[in-house]
Amino acid sequence: MALIETGDSSTGVANVDSNYNLKVALPSVKDQAGYVGIAGFADDAGNVRIPIGASSQGLLGTGSVQVDFEQGFSASTISPSVWSQVLSAMTVGVANNTITLNSANSLAPAAVARLVSYRQAKTPRGSDRIIAWRMMLPNQVTGAVIEIGAFAATGITSPTSGSFFRYGSNGDLRGVSISVTGAESTTGVIPTPSLNVAHDYTIWIMSKAIVYQIDDVVVGSIPLGNTAPSPVTSESAPFCARLYNASATATAQQVYLHRCVGALYGGTYGYDRQFLAALGGDIGSQGVVGAGTGYLANWANSAAPASATLSNTTAGYTSQGGQFQFAAVSGSETDYALFAFQVPAQAATNQGRTLVVHGINISTFNMGAAVATTPTLLQWGIAFDGTAVSLATADAASTKAPRRVPLGCQSLPVGLAVGGNVPDLRVDFRQPLSVNAGNYLHVILKIPVGTATASQIVRGVVTINATWE
Repeated sequence: MALIETGDSSTGVANVDSNYNLKVALPSVKDQAGYVGIAGFADDAGNVRIPIGASSQGLLGTGSVQVDFEQGFSASTISPSVWSQVLSAMTVGVANNTITLNSANSLAPAAVARLVSYRQAKTPRGSDRIIAWRMMLPNQVTGAVIEIGAFAATGITSPTSGSFFRYGSNGDLRGVSISVTGAESTTGVIPTPSLNVAHDYTIWIMSKAIVYQIDDVVVGSIPLGNTAPSPVTSESAPFCARLYNASATATAQQVYLHRCVGALYGGTYGYDRQFLAALGGDIGSQGVVGAGTGYLANWANSAAPASATLSNTTAGYTSQGGQFQFAAVSGSETDYALFAFQVPAQAATNQGRTLVVHGINISTFNMGAAVATTPTLLQWGIAFDGTAVSLATADAASTKAPRRVPLGCQSLPVGLAVGGNVPDLRVDFRQPLSVNAGNYLHVILKIPVGTATASQIVRGVVTINATWE
């Protein structure tokens, strides 16, 4: 029989301290050294053990965190570039950095408000997927159902894939996962967090379990069974929040959403920052996330562009590139502001983004009449971060001149027929150009050689490759 005593004076006898914790000291002599396994637990109950590995060279296995979706709601409208609103007898509002589901207080049975991302929360093999929402409930109403996480659902029917928290119509809060068979697996009942307080609801989708946390405290888990190939029916699902009335309610249920975040733990896609920005909806060719603006280029559906009036001090177009056309003009050294796009200025309902320009492409062709008498020489430039539309703006205490960057030239030769084009001008900026909130991105055109010909139209397309940062 092994002997264990209190104290530390007996050789060959295991000892405990005054709290009956076993005293252990690892050998410091190489010949006596043993091995210690390092592991963690995904939940407080210790149902899911996660070993920490090492490479064949003895390198400790580590991974990184990669945020690939992050949305706040500080703007005055819900971004149609990122979110779809599916509504029936309910409305959704946004104000004070908060999206409100059922903003008009519907009591009707089967009324539903669903906010669903176009972006899918994908879980690559070998990584953990994190889905986090910050949510506040002003009340809790019998008959109303609240679901939040990453899942696919229609109307008021049960989700068909994903993992989420659910406040049932009876008020019970549980973690729910849709298994590969389409059946629901749930945690036990989770204590309801305080009302009128914002809480962080986090779901960890792991290879062997799904763990549910509220305010960084594990509140439940769903272990992977020995026969299930994966924790959820699908490896991807949209970020989604849904409120619906399972029956008519006596009081209106509302849900306040403050933030949504998606991340990978322990693995990455290998994407760069530009790629990740695109995944999060921060594509420069569409409006700032949180604004109602759609695409930013001058391109009306099935229509030719309006003819620009070339000027040094006013914009031919206020868009971020797109289609252009103008009547051939006499040659001069005037810098024309063909495009002058203003980055939305900082405001209470605008986060004040920076537009990061990675490259530009210009395509030009001849219309109206053949080029006559003289060639039409187009000298192109781009300017960034000026504080005014006018290209004559100078640096001063409260103004900033546009920073000009030469791009190159295109020449429409004499005799170029209608429909004739010249080689595209493409420039990729190894060091991107940044345009801060409230400032301007200019596409500059100079025509050193040309003849004013009303019948000759210079037409083309300017493409801006950019990212919202």
